[in-house]
Amino acid sequence: GDKLKIYNLASRLMKDHDLVLITFVQDKKEFEYREELEKIFQEVHLIYLPKWKSWLNCLVQLFNFTSSAPPFQVAYFWSGKMKKKLESFLNTSPIDIAHVQHMRMAQYMADRSDIARILDLPDAYSLYWERRKKVERPWYNRLFDSLESKRVIRYESVTSKFSPNLAC
Repeated sequence: GDKLKIYNLASRLMKDHDLVLITFVQDKKEFEYREELEKIFQEVHLIYLPKWKSWLNCLVQLFNFTSSAPPFQVAYFWSGKMKKKLESFLNTSPIDIAHVQHMRMAQYMADRSDIARILDLPDAYSLYWERRKKVERPWYNRLFDSLESKRVIRYESVTSKFSPNLAC
């Protein structure tokens, strides 16, 4: 759903704007879509983040009990390669605005107040996780839901660093 949303939005925006895509691929097969994406975007930067590395990021955060511990879904998408690519691109290429899709990606642009940024959220995540806690599930799922819910509620303050915010 997220990929289709961006694809359709970009298909419309490309008529009046030059677009650049910097995104993750988690399966090497996704590199096959580069040619199709290059029909829409002036530049396409695909950062490979294998799923095993994402799960390792989450495992490390499982033992982070500090108040700054990110939600697992944010940790899942942490990548030094992405951070480096974005910093390099933003420091050498003037842009009018950055469209950040998902709270998971906010970690890369939250502190770039020198650039206009839109944060596009597909859900109200704190509400989503609060509702999940009420669903009858095994104890270990409920434990995880409770932990993630607390982290998401704390992390959602990142939205105040973006203007505007969009939410479906």
